[in-house]
Amino acid sequence: MNAIYFSKPTGELSNAELAFLASIPKNPEYYNPLKHFDATKERQERLLKQMVAEGDLEQAEYEKLIKSTIKLDLSSPVDL
Repeated sequence: MNAIYFSKPTGELSNAELAFLASIPKNPEYYNPLKHFDATKERQERLLKQMVAEGDLEQAEYEKLIKSTIKLDLSSPVDL
């Protein structure tokens, strides 16, 4: 999935991009970033906030990640 939306391997994704991808499986049609980017971004922020509440992420890192720009890159064709 990462190659479809970001045209790079998983190991090169930022934490913000990983959290963005993690928001899609809950409802792939609704959280499809090509159709509903804002909904996917909101879900990403909710997931990160939940990580803070559970002690898995520091508040400062949360603030940094939600301010990160998510830029989809569909330039490389991917065979599925």
